[in-house]
Amino acid sequence: MIEIRHIGIDEYNGAYQLMHENMVLYHDMYSLRWDQGWIEENYRDKDNYSIFWCGKWIGFLSLEWESDKLTIHTLQLSKVAQGNIYGHRVFEWILDLAETKGIVEIACRSFKDNPTVSLYKKLGFEVVSAKGFLLELRVSFNKARQSRRLRRRCA
Repeated sequence: MIEIRHIGIDEYNGAYQLMHENMVLYHDMYSLRWDQGWIEENYRDKDNYSIFWCGKWIGFLSLEWESDKLTIHTLQLSKVAQGNIYGHRVFEWILDLAETKGIVEIACRSFKDNPTVSLYKKLGFEVVSAKGFLLELRVSFNKARQSRRLRRRCA
């Protein structure tokens, strides 16, 4: 069973390390400098969550709520958890939470080569802009919710 809860102060170091492990490939690919200080400062003011599966920590989620829009700043899963059902489960949790907050649109950014782009597209996200190596994706809440219902009927 998946559990998502606000991140504990003692879990931030693991979250930052996981972000580095998952993103260093893209930073190297595009000759970007990894700025650990910026990462730590930027993510502390977001709505951050730890992700657990059967009691084991498997990832980190960072969200930002703006009126009727939700931005997914990062969804990082451990290598063991990647490519499984966990990303879908986290997104279902995000939809449930977004519904309670009256969210109309969900947005995120991703490196164009990141395999999670295909997950976002399956969930109804569309690429709204592409600037170099970075994609901006968006989905209307109703479209995301409808996509979720259709997947459940087909399962």
